[in-house]
Formats: sequence, C-alpha cells, structure tokens
Amino acid sequence: MIQAQGVTKRFGANLALDHVTAEIKTGSIYGLIGSNGAGKSTFLRILAGILQPDAGSVQIDGAGVYENTAVKQKCFMISDEQYFFSGATPRDMKDYYKTMYPHFDENRYRSLMSNFGLDEKRKLRTFSKGMKKQVSVICAAASGADYLFCDETFDGLDPVARQAVKAIFAGDVAEFSATPVIASHNLRELEDFCDCIGLLHRGGILFSRDLDDMKLNIQKVQFIPDLTPEQQMLEGLEVLSRQNSGRMITATIRGDRRLRRSFGAENPSITRCFRYRWKKSFWQKRRYRAMTRNNSSCKLRTLVFNCSVRQAPLYAVAFLAMLLFQPVYTLLNIRSRTRFSDMSNPDVYSSVCKDLRGSLLVNVPAAVLLLILALVAGISAFRYLHVKNQTDFFHALPIRRGQLFASRALTGILAVLPSYLIGVLLSCAVIAVHGYGEILNAPEIVSSIAAHAVGFLLVYAVAVLSAIVCGNTLVSLLVCGWFQLGILLGWVALDSLLYVLMPARTNSAVVSLWSSPLIDVFQLLRPLGEDAISYGVVGKQAADCLLAALVILVLAYFLNRIRASESTGMSLAFPAMQLPLKLYMMSVVGAYVGLFFEDMTGSWGMLFVGMAGGAFVTACVTEIVYDMDFHSLFCHWKSTVVYAVAAAVVLGVFALDVMGWNSKLPNRADIVSAQLVSDYTPWECTNNTWNQDWDYANFSHDMIQSLDVSSNTYRTTYVSDSDPNGLLDITAVQKLRESGNIDRVYASAQLGAQAMQHERGKISEKLSTCDEYGDNLYATYLVRFQLANGKTFERQYIMPTDTQELADNADAVRYSKEYLSAGTPEAVAHSKQDVVKSIDVYGCEASYSASKRIDNQQAIRAILDTLQKESLQRDKAYIDSHAPVYYLYVRGRQDMELNGDEYLPTGDGDGDDMIMIPIYDYETQTIALLGKYVDAMPKALQADNIARIQVIANTADDEPQTYTDYTQAADIAKLLPALIPSGFANCMDQAVYHQAIKNCLTATVYTKDGQEILCECYADRTGGLVS
Repeated sequence: MIQAQGVTKRFGANLALDHVTAEIKTGSIYGLIGSNGAGKSTFLRILAGILQPDAGSVQIDGAGVYENTAVKQKCFMISDEQYFFSGATPRDMKDYYKTMYPHFDENRYRSLMSNFGLDEKRKLRTFSKGMKKQVSVICAAASGADYLFCDETFDGLDPVARQAVKAIFAGDVAEFSATPVIASHNLRELEDFCDCIGLLHRGGILFSRDLDDMKLNIQKVQFIPDLTPEQQMLEGLEVLSRQNSGRMITATIRGDRRLRRSFGAENPSITRCFRYRWKKSFWQKRRYRAMTRNNSSCKLRTLVFNCSVRQAPLYAVAFLAMLLFQPVYTLLNIRSRTRFSDMSNPDVYSSVCKDLRGSLLVNVPAAVLLLILALVAGISAFRYLHVKNQTDFFHALPIRRGQLFASRALTGILAVLPSYLIGVLLSCAVIAVHGYGEILNAPEIVSSIAAHAVGFLLVYAVAVLSAIVCGNTLVSLLVCGWFQLGILLGWVALDSLLYVLMPARTNSAVVSLWSSPLIDVFQLLRPLGEDAISYGVVGKQAADCLLAALVILVLAYFLNRIRASESTGMSLAFPAMQLPLKLYMMSVVGAYVGLFFEDMTGSWGMLFVGMAGGAFVTACVTEIVYDMDFHSLFCHWKSTVVYAVAAAVVLGVFALDVMGWNSKLPNRADIVSAQLVSDYTPWECTNNTWNQDWDYANFSHDMIQSLDVSSNTYRTTYVSDSDPNGLLDITAVQKLRESGNIDRVYASAQLGAQAMQHERGKISEKLSTCDEYGDNLYATYLVRFQLANGKTFERQYIMPTDTQELADNADAVRYSKEYLSAGTPEAVAHSKQDVVKSIDVYGCEASYSASKRIDNQQAIRAILDTLQKESLQRDKAYIDSHAPVYYLYVRGRQDMELNGDEYLPTGDGDGDDMIMIPIYDYETQTIALLGKYVDAMPKALQADNIARIQVIANTADDEPQTYTDYTQAADIAKLLPALIPSGFANCMDQAVYHQAIKNCLTATVYTKDGQEILCECYADRTGGLVS
C-alpha cells in the first residue's frame, strides 16, 4: 500500500504539490488525472524516491521511500522520456536492470519482446517513441517490481499497443497483485481499466475514489468474437449500447468491474498475445520474489563495472592519449636527441641521459594531458546530474546515492590512472631497449608516479565537486575553472588592492597552500626535475595534496547525498551558493579591472571607476548565467546595490585612512628594539653585502620574510636558511636595542609616516619615476618595532632618494658601537667561528687560482678574533676615502663539498653559507696574521709596484673614449685610494659603494711585474685629479 500524507513540494516560487494526501491500495490500478502542470510527474517522482518532499511523507508498505533501497526494489519508474544508455540495445538495458532488480525475470522479458515484435539487438536510438515506451513497459513488467509508476505511458503508442500495455498491467494486477500508478491528462485512456482515479489540479488532489462508484457500474468493453458467438457472449448482460467496427465490437454494459475482467477472460483475442502466465506455483513465486528482497545485489564492483562499460570511450581516449604522449613521445625524444649527436662522447651521452631522466620523471605534455583528463573524467562521471531524464533514471533505481557516488568517482579514476601507469611502464621499456636503462631508478619512478597520481586526484576531486554543485555541464566547467584558480586570484586581487590603498602595509596576503589546485600540482612536480630528488619535500607536498583531494571528495560525497534531484538544469544545484559566489566574482573581477585602470592612469579615481564597472558587468553576466536568460540581466539588483554601498564604504575607509593606519606610529617609550631595511642601500641599517634590486610588487612580501627572524629566511650572500647550525644567523644582526639607534630608526619612520598623510594615491606613479640616467627618484624602506607588550609594529614607506636625513640616520646606525659589535660581517663570522671550514684570502687579482686558503681551525679563530677587535675601530670618514687591500671568503660547511680529502667551493663561491669581508690597511694585526698562516700573501695594490694607471673617461655614446695615463708617483698616490679592484665591489659596504659608483670611471693598473688589473676609479676620491 502507498500512503501519501500532506505531501508538499516547491520548485522555487512555484508550488508544485500542495498538501497532497492519497492512499493507493495494493493490487489496484490507480489513475492519476490532471492537466499539464498539475503536478502529476512531481507526485510520481516523489513516490519513486527521486524527489524528497518539502513537507509531508510518503510510505510504501509502511516504510519511507527516499534513499531506501529495500523499498525501491519494489518500485519501477517509467518516465515520460525514459533514459536509455547511449548506443544501448534493449538487451543492454535488460542486462543492466538485472543487476539492479534481483528478481528480474528474463524469460518474461524475452516473451514480451517476442510478442511485441521488437528486436533486442537493435540500437534503441533507432526506435520510435512508441517502441521505446514498449521497451520501458517490458523492462518494468519483467523487473518483478510490485509498484509501477508510469508517467504518460500511453503517449506515442498506437491503439493496439495501447491495449496490449493495458492488458499487461491488468494481468500483473490479477496474477501478482502489482500496483500500477499511471499518470495521464486523458481520462478516456484510463477509464476502461483503472480501479481508482485521483484528480490533481494546481498541486492538490480534488478527489480520489473508485472508478466504479464514479461511473454508476457502467462498463465499456471491446472484443472480437472468436470461438464464442457474439449473441452467446452478450447473453444475460444488460447491454446499454453496442457498436460494430469491422470485427471489433464495442459494448456498454451495466455491471461492476469484475464483469469486465471476466468478459475479457472469456474472449482473450485481444489480450492473449500479451498475457504472460507463470509456469510456477503460487508458493514458488513467493519464494522467488523474496529471494533477495532484503539483500541488495548492487555491490560496488557491479556498479563500477556497469559504469565502466558506459565510459568505454573515455577509457579508450585516455589510453591512446597516454600512449601517444608517453612511450611514443619518449621514442621521438630519444631519436631527436641522438640523431646528430656523437654518443661516443661521454659528455654528450651524460647530457642525453640527464634529459631523458628529466622527461621521464616530469613529462610536461603528459602531465598537462593528465590534468585535462582529470577535468573531463570528473565532470563526465557526474554529468547525469545535469540531464533530467538521466537523473530520474539513476535516482529511481534501488541504489543509495552514496553507492552511486562511489561507483562513478572510482570509474573516473580507473578510466585514466591505469592508462597513465601503462604509459610510464612502456616509456621505461623504450628507454631500456635503446640502451639507457641506467637512468631507470625505481624510487624516482615510483615517486614520479605517486606525485602525478596525487596531482590527478586533486584536480579530479575539484572537477567532481564542480559537477555536483552545478546543474548544467557548461556552468560546471566554468565553476571548475573558478575553483581551480579563483581562490588564488582572489588572494592576489586582495593583496594588490591593499598595496594600492594601504601603501604602508608590509605583510602579504598571498598564500600558495590550498589556493590553487593546478598550481599546487605543478609545485608538487617541480622537485622531480632536480638532479637529486628530495623525497622528504616531495612526500610532504604529496601528502598535503592528497589530504586536500580527500577533503574535497568527502565534501562532494555529502553534497551529493543532499543534492536535490530537481536542481537538474539549474546553474547551481544549491541556491544558497548563488549570492556568495556572485559577490566573490564581483569583488575579484572588479578589483582586477580597477587595478588595471589605476596602473594605466596612476589615479585612484580611475581605480574606483574600474572597480565599479567591472563589478557591475560581472553581476549582470552572473545573473544571466544563473537564470540562463538574457532577460535576467538586472535580477536581484537589490543585493548588487547593497554590495555596492558596502564596498564603497569599505574602500572609502581605506582610501581616506580613517583609522590612521598608514600614518600612525607607536609611542617611542613603548619600543624595545628596531629594524630598518630598504631597497635603497644608503638607507640600509644593516650591512647588506648584496645590492638587491627589489621589485615594488614583491617588495613587502620579500621584506616580511627577511624580517621574520623566527623562520630565519633573510637571504643575502651571508645568510643561511638551510642549516640551523650554519655559518650565519640573522637574529643577532638585525635587531637594534641601543636607545640612540632606536631613535634614529624612529626618526626615519616619522619621515615616512608624515609623507603617507598626503598623496598616497601617487605611490605607484612615484615608484616608476626615474631620472635622466634611469635611476629611480623614489625608494622604499621598511621599519619594524618590537613593543614592550610583545607586539610587533611594521610599516613600509616611500620617500625621495635625495632625502639625506634617511641616509644620515642609516650611517649613524651602521657605525654605532652596537652595530659594529654584532651587525657587521666580521662580527657575524666571529660569532659563528665554530662552523667555519676555511678562509680564502684574495688580493687585487681577485681570482680563485690566485687566492690563498687557511683551513687550520686555530688560525681561523685567531684571525676572526683579531679581525673583530680591529673592526670596532672602523670610522666612516676612513671607509669613505680608502679602498680595501684584501678581502676574505669565510666559508661554512654548506658552501663546501668534499673532493677526496679537500673541501672545495660549491660552484663559484657565491653560496648561501659564506661571508665576504673586506680588509683595510689599518687592520695591520689581521694582515700580519694572514701573512703568518699563508705561504705568500696575494698581491695588493701598492704604489711602489705600480708602473702606470690608465683611466678611461666617460664620453657620449657617439664619441670615442678618451684614455689618460698617470705615471708620476704623486698622481699614483692620489689615485690609489680611489681604485677598487673589480672583485672587491661585492664585499664593500654597499652604502659606500652606492655613493661612490655615481661618479665611477674604469681604470687599468699596470704593475711593474707586467700584470694588468682592472679597477673601478671613484673620481670623488682623487682630489680633483680625475673628473
């Protein structure tokens, strides 16, 4: 028995069913009559468990229907437009239904197919509408279901087939106590064989009663006299009227419905061709029907197999594509690299092996193809949710949605990953066959396969989620792209917008983890291309991506379970997502358009105009996509207006700096330490031995990393972030705690805060302003104050490069006692002398071959101790007027590699775990120690060894260079402090170097022993001798 109590269903603002109450008895034929749009199909879909009512309940045999597989095995839904698999035949559908309905009777199926004259091997797409309806009825009758829900089943059937279908339903009722529920808008189709009629109108049942009571026991019968004469058949009956049409006689007779059924039994000419009679006893039938009633046979492997059969084209495409982009690509790669190469040359052979290894572990075309297949597989696996008849078909089957999700998700994975794995193995075989098997490393190959598989799963999970939250395939593709990149784009837009509106801001909002699945995948694959794979790094990144994929799949699973079937065809299956997604897209697109306008014009006014225009267009396009209607251009305009007002208020607060965020400073008394770094070296309050050229767009992000002492990521040529026991530690050299130094940094911050009170909208324009020589007229510096309450205050400011007060403050800090004791390269090397491996001494020749090495630990300590003591006597005036005579490479463990018994520099000596220290002639004790511990000191520039100095004067581009030779001893003495050997520039105090290089010439020193030394000549130090 079917019991519906107060069933209500809404589709948006449309009330489809309004408190429908009905009771359908077992073993009766129930006709549901109503005009188009009355709610008949909706009611049947609720009875079949496809839809969930908003209110009320539906029970079949005392149990709920929705997501109840035991009850759904008793039900079969015949939709108005029944879904058949693409390219399927009736036999294919029969085989599928057999796996869904455990009591499916194949004998009855064959009998009915034969009686209807249908070919079970013929493609269903070639069938007419009526023939497809017949196949649906045959599958329903053979399924053994107790309840048949038929939506406009007679539509498209010819009169004979219509009568035959009615006979099938009547026979099922008579023999098996089946309960057909048939919806139609035509009462005449149902009046001659339905037991009860329910009239639906505007979502409610007006009445439901037995047809006999409605018709006053008047029955209409049609028969063809066969063995029994007409007079004998009508004898004893009260015939109200009769009509002959050829051999068929239509009679109207007074009597109950049992008379009509018994009349049909007396003359089976119409029905006997379509009546199937069981050959089993009543108890045999009962046992057969109960055999697996309570035990579902829809195991996951069966569902996966069925789904895989239907996804065979995807399997084939994935296999062929992987075959082309992996083994075939590898073969072509080998041929192209060896075609014109001398493989007998060890260097060439090694280079080819290295390239083949890289292309095997990170095959970029195959990786891109894998990600494309992940998108296609994820969306195609759940595309049935975007087509109404497919959704009804699958949700009417006795399968839980969780089972359906698992089978389809697993099918998408199996369609691609095995093909990828086969492609990798075939590529390895191709490499081995061609004689390069030595590059095949099992751990590396397994790591590569695992990384690619995890990347596939991450992108695949996002595609699955997109297909589930959308009701349209095209929209799901758009949403998938937005999910892949939208979060990252949003962070970048927010970060860039805040940089414009809050130029004093330092910390970056851009995060890479979880922000973009596609980018995370390529970040995961990047370490595989390195010469030595860091398995720890790859493993951690793979674990993060795998965790993200699992979280997304679990989310998709739960969303799929609560997803309403009626959302098919909608843009978004969850209406609650519409407004947040719309506002987010408006914000992101508006921000990018506004930033583009601001970049083109340098005006905050155009920034706001661009944001408003971009957000408005995005809102209109979003509404069109949501409703799939161009007339919905201005739908939900109220939410857009509210958003615009709120956005204007927020942007106004930032633009006007209402909170004083850009210009306020903490109280000086609350500051316990200070730091200042800059992209303009004269303002640096650190001994930055690497003249960094920061780009403004990334400046704040780099600076906040440089000042994060806890993570120790400040990277210059003398800072190590790879080894906690390495040579250097930024913590001791960056924080200034001396009161005078804090005052100087605070004064620099005050200058920037005052400038921030005016023309903040011109920041980007200022930073792009250059002088006639291409030098920037404005520069950026960042300050950080540690407060007494434990909090940190950070701001960055932009000032003209000719602001002398900033340079004076920086000079005072760099030559203060606190800084000389802890912040110079000498001080840092001294504090880390336990991990120093060697000291290389360079002279004016500045070449590794001419250097001298000291690796005696006792000597190293003595040198560093003496150097630190003498460096405390450093004076700005002396440094500004003298050049170094030597420089040292103080090397730590990370900058050396063991070659036999000897440690050698890793490359060119420009490693992270290394300090470059200049040696001046006033540091006599250090020079003496160096001479003590080396065989012979490298040559230094000394006046008594110089024969001639040639200075090349600056000229215009179209004029020849002028050369001036100086040979007099007095001239050489004046020029000597101005000469910096070319290799010395990197070790000098960069603030001094920056000032001196403004008026720098090129000079060549010719020594008396025949050497030529290339130098830079600082004209300001020559006392007017050179200009």
